[in-house]
Amino acid sequence: MTTADEIDARIKVLEEENASLKTRLLQYTSMNSETDSYSGDDSDVTFQDLFNIEEIQAIQDSFSQAVGISSLITAPDGTPITRPGNFCRLCRDIIRNTEKGLENCKKSDRIIGAYRPDGPTVQPCLSSGLYDAGASIRAGNKHIANWLIGQVRTEVQDEKQLASYALDIGADPAAYIEALSEVPVMPLEQFTRIANSLYLFANLLSDLALQNLKQKKDIYRLSGMLPICASCKKIRDDKGYWNSIETYIEKHSGAVFSHGLCPDCVKKLYGNEKWFKEQ
Repeated sequence: MTTADEIDARIKVLEEENASLKTRLLQYTSMNSETDSYSGDDSDVTFQDLFNIEEIQAIQDSFSQAVGISSLITAPDGTPITRPGNFCRLCRDIIRNTEKGLENCKKSDRIIGAYRPDGPTVQPCLSSGLYDAGASIRAGNKHIANWLIGQVRTEVQDEKQLASYALDIGADPAAYIEALSEVPVMPLEQFTRIANSLYLFANLLSDLALQNLKQKKDIYRLSGMLPICASCKKIRDDKGYWNSIETYIEKHSGAVFSHGLCPDCVKKLYGNEKWFKEQ
């Protein structure tokens, strides 16, 4: 059983890591895919379209190591996106190596990662019975990923009941019980505090996902062929209206125009003026 001093030390490390991760997340704006691969339609946009996976992997692993529990980011259907971080041997080598165990894990990941506006989901895993927690990551209204943590035992769980799952999935009972004894034990209150931190990070990623999606939309709109008037240089938008170049670009990007005159135009407009010749 973890001592009170060890819990306090872990919480202190977690709080320091939280501050560092929050700074990195706020600064993080990179995207994983090339702009020209984006279709302009966000109905099928994925987590991988909006984030650099190796950057996310580093953030996930840093969080996992700081708190001493497992971590994984999956698609909404439970398919892994990142590599498992700090997985216990029971889940990694035994449960997920059986067909039924792996299917139950994916089902549990889908449910625990479901959207909740008021906080993380904290509950026993529907596969192993160990405690897990999860928070969804969204790009606007679209659910694009689940951030999951856990694989811990609490002081209130029945070891015999947990071990009986080995027979249910067709795993070796002796190996299962041996691996179960290695699973970290953590008070549920402490695990819930970590889950609340996870929820804040997932929300930050959701904000960045929406920002990146808007950027990709803006870039896509400006990267294709634009119908432009050969005379006045106005651009026709997708609703058939003609806009000045300034109006169109300001509407479809973050650019703001200031106005001046290039040297050629200055000479054309004022070249015959006395004051211009004198200057």
